[in-house]
Amino acid sequence: MTETYKKNDYLTPTQYATRYNVPADVVKAAVEKAWRDHTSIKQTHGGVLHEIIIGNHGKRHIRPEPMAHEKLNEIIKQIQGQQK
Repeated sequence: MTETYKKNDYLTPTQYATRYNVPADVVKAAVEKAWRDHTSIKQTHGGVLHEIIIGNHGKRHIRPEPMAHEKLNEIIKQIQGQQK
């Protein structure tokens, strides 16, 4: 069964940072990198690629699927490793 998501399920970088206790500036940098690189995940049903960052009226939102959050966490870890 496919899970349906509502508009409120898409997180802003600030909401993502609060939920996962990550610095907001790092999340914003990761979101911009994912947006520039067109980072995508493959859906389990249908195998269609979907970008993990959605642009809506000039703002960036993170897809609610767990796979999208895992992919963004990888980018965050890369950014945090570069800052050390």
